[in-house]
Amino acid sequence: MTLSREARIQATNYYAQLVKLEDKLARIIDEIDSTHETSSTYWADVKRRLGAIYDDMRDVATALVNSEIPAAFTNSVRDAVRDLKASHYTPDPQHFTDIIGTHPIRQSLRSLLEESLTTLNTGLIAGEKTLNQLLRYTQQVNISEKQVNKAIAEGYEEGGPGVRGGEGVGAGSPYGAKLKLQDALMEKAQDGKFISIVDKNGVTRMYNVADYTKMVVRTKLAEASTQGVVSSTLAAGGDLVQVSIHNTLCEECAPYEGKVFSLSGKDEDFPPADELPPYHPNCEHTINATFREGMDVDGTLDDFIAFSNDETEEHPVNDGFVPVSERNLE
Repeated sequence: MTLSREARIQATNYYAQLVKLEDKLARIIDEIDSTHETSSTYWADVKRRLGAIYDDMRDVATALVNSEIPAAFTNSVRDAVRDLKASHYTPDPQHFTDIIGTHPIRQSLRSLLEESLTTLNTGLIAGEKTLNQLLRYTQQVNISEKQVNKAIAEGYEEGGPGVRGGEGVGAGSPYGAKLKLQDALMEKAQDGKFISIVDKNGVTRMYNVADYTKMVVRTKLAEASTQGVVSSTLAAGGDLVQVSIHNTLCEECAPYEGKVFSLSGKDEDFPPADELPPYHPNCEHTINATFREGMDVDGTLDDFIAFSNDETEEHPVNDGFVPVSERNLE
């Protein structure tokens, strides 16, 4: 599935806008790191400016999703109809425009859009929450620091001078705990990667806003492509799909490459499509509609059945396919 040149240019412009907004965030973070302000008025203004940037980010990211996902979905439906016809099968309905306008197809796209926007917004909320924590702890640290300095100046603080790391503030003191949290949050914020996402394997991955948006959109584009093929194949009376081949070294994807699966799970010869791409974030695998009649005409039906059921590692038609057992999977 590929996007048009105009769509790619538009996506590039959206990402460029996100990078500019990230630069604004970075300037606010630098300001927070260097300030000794304690007033509530100042920190309320910083929070307001931070919220305004995030509102703009949400607007850009939402526009990106609303532009890219429908285009990917529509292209995949069109490609599926083309693939079905190429497989010596006449879809019913036969025309792309008839399929794209059906209620199930429209509902699939609507659900995909809602899910994409929810996923995107979840990450943005998490990032904004992290930065708001940074604001709160920095203000509290500045207030505590002012109090400690005052106590030192008046001779009441034991342990000698030096506020950050000084003996007088104690690592276990409330001030020391806040300082530790503030330093950790500041380090995360200055790196720009303050969106924390736990993947399905339990691994925590950190993203900045632009990279997180790219990851979500790329993954959802893959889902849109898959859903478009599935919906249109079923709508046209088909049942079989084939996974693309990249000779991947990814252990999550490799077992599926090039195989044919049954969407309904009722085909007697092909395994059920229990897992379809994307198999993980940023997965590049896609599916295409195929049909038993086409494989039968090509004389590859029995070979595809054997390959898809792991009875052989030799792909029926792709001479460049590397058997999974010969790859150094990561």
